[in-house]
Amino acid sequence: MPMIDVYAAAGTFGDPRALAQKLASELIAIEQVPDIPMFRQNTAAFIHDLPAANLSKLDGDWLGLGRNPAAGVSTSRTPDSPPAGGGVLARGLKEG
Repeated sequence: MPMIDVYAAAGTFGDPRALAQKLASELIAIEQVPDIPMFRQNTAAFIHDLPAANLSKLDGDWLGLGRNPAAGVSTSRTPDSPPAGGGVLARGLKEG
């Protein structure tokens, strides 16, 4: 089943639950799965709020030297689902 995980500094998103619902809806469209109860009940998005001090890149500060918080995004797909850009790292990801 399609799933997406978002890892972000705590407080990056004002309404994590609404964002998770929106991401799950978008994931159904991106993965091009039928909009049927089986997929609607099993497609998921998880927002992981982490302390900013626990986030880092290999090159250093995760927060980009004090600029907007960053979020890491990863997706999980079934073996037969089409590629959808899993493992994307998005900087400055915001709601809306």
